[in-house]
Amino acid sequence: SRFARAFERLFDTLVFQVIPLSVSIVGSLIVIWFQKPLIAEIMLVWLVIVMTFNFFFSRWKLKYDVASAKADTTTSGVLADNVTNQNAITLFDSFLQESKRFATTSDELGAAQRKTWNLSAIADGLQIFFMIGIEFVVFYYAIKYWQVGTITIGTFVLIQSYIIGLSSRLWDFGRIVRSAHESFADSKEMVEILQTPHEIKDVPN
Repeated sequence: SRFARAFERLFDTLVFQVIPLSVSIVGSLIVIWFQKPLIAEIMLVWLVIVMTFNFFFSRWKLKYDVASAKADTTTSGVLADNVTNQNAITLFDSFLQESKRFATTSDELGAAQRKTWNLSAIADGLQIFFMIGIEFVVFYYAIKYWQVGTITIGTFVLIQSYIIGLSSRLWDFGRIVRSAHESFADSKEMVEILQTPHEIKDVPN
């Protein structure tokens, strides 16, 4: 089930988020380039930095996503064992033992998930830092150009609106990359099962 959900999430992310984001970025840079090439170059550098950071941070975080998915599988397995073997647990007086086992696996799952949540929060904080930085830099150059009369108030507002729009889109990009890597982590176990060769193979014919 997790494998199927991961595929659906990955496909939806590509179609409904990655493609619109790409169109917005290219279109915004082209329009600003014709207004002020320097500001477009600053924005391009900013976009590259933010995207590169998100990509490599998510790659690094992948091992923790895999650990979280594995802990989730273990917890589900222990719960399934307890439910389906309820009679055996009762007959052999193993209720406390099985309760402790399930509590332990649940605690491990909680710890793994908290770690991934905390890492995501760190990534969000760094993204905010990047967004505030580009806002100050572009604001500085836009005011400078406006003071010498090389851009109008309209262009100034246009640049600011694109910065705000791209910041929102890039915030989504961070979540897009993390969502994609989480999808890979969720589907990893099932892929390994599907790719495992059969130990006993049918002879030809």
